[in-house]
Amino acid sequence: MKWTTANIKHVNYTSKHELYVGTHTGSFKHLVPASEKSPYGQSNLSDLCALDKDSRVTSLAFGNDKQTEILLGRAKDAVEIHSFTEKVYDLNSDVKQIFTSKNLPNDYLQLEVPVWDSDIGFVDGPSVLATCSRTGYVRIYDTRKQRRPVACFASEKHEMSFTTLVAKGNFIYTSTTMGALKAFDTRRMKTHVHTYKGFTGGISDLHLDATGRFLSSASLDRYVRIHDSETTVLLYQCYVKSKATKILIRPYENEAGVSEEPEEDDELQMDRNVSENKSVNAKSVDNEYEDMFDQMPTVG
Repeated sequence: MKWTTANIKHVNYTSKHELYVGTHTGSFKHLVPASEKSPYGQSNLSDLCALDKDSRVTSLAFGNDKQTEILLGRAKDAVEIHSFTEKVYDLNSDVKQIFTSKNLPNDYLQLEVPVWDSDIGFVDGPSVLATCSRTGYVRIYDTRKQRRPVACFASEKHEMSFTTLVAKGNFIYTSTTMGALKAFDTRRMKTHVHTYKGFTGGISDLHLDATGRFLSSASLDRYVRIHDSETTVLLYQCYVKSKATKILIRPYENEAGVSEEPEEDDELQMDRNVSENKSVNAKSVDNEYEDMFDQMPTVG
C-alpha cells in the first residue's frame, strides 16, 4: 500500500478500542477510534500550562489487570498515576535476581560482540525473554535452559536498528528507527514473517490489545496507527500534532462522553511556557542587580 498523511479508519475496522498516547512535548492524549461521531477527536489528560522541556513522556503502562489505572513516567524524574474508574527479578521473594544473560561468544576475529539492547519483553510466559538491539539483532532467551540466546535473528545485510518490541504467543513484533515494523515467529527466527507498512518516521512504541489481533504503534512522524497483526492491513491512522513516544490500547465500552473539543497545539503551549519562565527569571535577576546597585555607596 502507498503511505498517506491523511487520517484513516478502515471500513472493516469495527472493533471497539481507545488509545492513550504520550508525546515528546509531555502531553497525554486520549483517542477513541471506536467513536462514530469523532474517531479522530483528541482530549488532553494533562495540564498543557505545566509542560516544559523536561515533561517528555518516557514510559506508559497499565497499573492493574483491569486496565483502570495508567502509570506514566516523565523525563523529569516524575511518575504519575492516572485512574479511570534484562535482569529478571522474582517480586514474591524479596526481589531476588533469578536470571542474568551471559556474554555472547566472540566473533571470528575473537573480538567482543557489541550489545546495545533497546527493549525487552516476555514471550508466552515468564521463562522466555525476547530482546531487540540497535545493532540489528532480535534474540530469545530461555531462563530454564541456558544464559545465552536459544534463537536469534541478525540483520547485518538489512542494517536494521530496532527500537522497541512487543510479544504475544509465538510472535514478536519489532520496529526500527527507519519506520519499519516486522513480525517474527519464535519457531523460525531466520527471517521475518510479516511486514507492516504506512510509516513515514521512526517507530517509538508498540502495544498489542488483549487478544493480540490489533497492533498499535506510536511514531515520530506524529501519527498513531493500528494494524491487523494477522493480515497486516492498516486499520486506523490519526495525526496527534506532536511526536508520539508511548501508546496503550484497550477495549472501549462507553460511547457517552466522547467529544471533539478544539485543542491547542501543545508544542506551541510548551514554547510559551518556556518563554514565560525565562522572562520571569530575567525579571528576578534584573531586580537583584537593581537592589545591589542601590545598596552601593556613592564614590566621590
